[in-house]
Amino acid sequence: MRQQELAENRAGKMAGGTTPAPAATSPLKLEKILVATDFSPAADRALEYAISLARRYGSTIYLTHVITLDGYPLMAPELVVEREAKGRREAREAIYKLADSHRLFGVPYDVVIEEGTLWPAIEKLIEKYGVDVVVAGTAFSFFVS
Repeated sequence: MRQQELAENRAGKMAGGTTPAPAATSPLKLEKILVATDFSPAADRALEYAISLARRYGSTIYLTHVITLDGYPLMAPELVVEREAKGRREAREAIYKLADSHRLFGVPYDVVIEEGTLWPAIEKLIEKYGVDVVVAGTAFSFFVS
């Protein structure tokens, strides 16, 4: 039953099997929104913003996490393999926990986990899915003087 509910939610179905009403006509076309998350509070706020956009424009959200494989030059190779496997497992658990949180209720979405260098991975996904806008938040802050 839970898997069926999750599948229906991913397809954008509302309770009772109905689909959300079409968004108001607008010259702005946001059919596909990629939300990049690192599971930080800033990324969480970015997801909320993307959800509001998706509801307004009838968009599909691609909830995305990129596992960066930057390497561990000072670690023994067997420890690197173990660390990367743990990172993949933790990323899957975190992104599906986020997807299962019901915040995306009524919004069509797909979960995407990609590996690689952050921006090239995001660029690849933009092209693959035909993404119209990327929404992201970051845990890091810096100042430009």
